[in-house]
Amino acid sequence: MDSKAFVTWLIIIRELKQKVAENRASNCSKVEIDLGNLDQHYRKDKGKELLKLLQYSKADQRENRPAKHGMIIEGNVYNNTSTYRQAIKRYMEFKAYQEEGSY
Repeated sequence: MDSKAFVTWLIIIRELKQKVAENRASNCSKVEIDLGNLDQHYRKDKGKELLKLLQYSKADQRENRPAKHGMIIEGNVYNNTSTYRQAIKRYMEFKAYQEEGSY
């Protein structure tokens, strides 16, 4: 994962504040440790399989179902999974942006 370029992209293109951008990169790093290299996920299928693993609904939470991703999450599984999913979506957007040659 190219954390530095990702943070820069989030700040310049997505217009996020520095701390928020750094938090998104940190979220991606956590997912990468548990679920594999994000760049490889992008090359494989643009991250689609990974994003499916990070789906966890309110119904899943109500039914106390385990998350598909298998990550150890302290606190609210629904909220944290959603946060990780959003960070991964942004990283995949960043990779697509790079691929287009826009960055």
